[in-house]
Amino acid sequence: VGSLTVDIRYDPFNLTVGSCTPDPAAGTAVCNTTYGPDTIRFGNISTNPISGDLATITFWAGYTQGSYPLTLTTLFCADVSGRDIPCTVRNGSVTITQEIATATPTFTPTPTATPRPQTPTPTATLGPTPTSSTTPVPTPSGLFHDGVVKRVGGPQSVRLSAGVADTSGRVTLVVANNSNHAEYVGVYLAFLPPAGSSNPGGCSPNGVLYLGTVSLLPGDKITLKTDPAWQCSDPAAVDGANWTLKAIADIHADDFSSCAYLGYVFSSTCTLALSNDDNDNGNNTLIRARPGVVAN
Repeated sequence: VGSLTVDIRYDPFNLTVGSCTPDPAAGTAVCNTTYGPDTIRFGNISTNPISGDLATITFWAGYTQGSYPLTLTTLFCADVSGRDIPCTVRNGSVTITQEIATATPTFTPTPTATPRPQTPTPTATLGPTPTSSTTPVPTPSGLFHDGVVKRVGGPQSVRLSAGVADTSGRVTLVVANNSNHAEYVGVYLAFLPPAGSSNPGGCSPNGVLYLGTVSLLPGDKITLKTDPAWQCSDPAAVDGANWTLKAIADIHADDFSSCAYLGYVFSSTCTLALSNDDNDNGNNTLIRARPGVVAN
């Protein structure tokens, strides 16, 4: 496996997520513990085949003894070249072996004072009571949906030696909600390698990274950051060429399956999926040509 996106559902009434820490072997990875009220979403991209642990998730146990399921759903699974491959998952569980008793406090009765009757306080009437004639506040005639990528920032260049990663080049995205109501927005970042999908330099990242789902009020924006491991097995083959970054704001966070591949992102597949519930399709993606490769 080179790239994977998976949802982990749990019982929020008996388990609370403490932390989710991706393993360094997972490559460039994001673990979103607040994706949903009962769901963690994990996604990663790696140029090396992955085996073993991808992340460590810690839960705080509740008070009730029992076994509580962890249900895994694979949304995307590909090899190191980005080709879709079949993946199977095995569900797990968290077992609380000792119920924590809730103590019932014992109170010593104390005399209760009998309240004295209160003399009613007269209410002053200043003339006749007006009749309410409140004018209702106008409400929008319809909902307007608009997720926006406002900015994509990344390093101008990365200096690479063969097979040696440069992790100093942070990518920063600014995403906003231009809707007239609160929205969930899915944020994805595509990395097209230098010289295109043929990838003659054997470079990574090479694929689409799921950065998470954010909840934004109308007019709000948020900044997300990721630190990819920029590397090429043959940087001399692409010296002077650059990665192409494409950031995506998916209103309602419901179109990742249509944007999970570079072929989808840089074609109409992703564009059409985004436009079916976004009222302004001209601002939900943004492309930047960076970083460039400087071969050592």
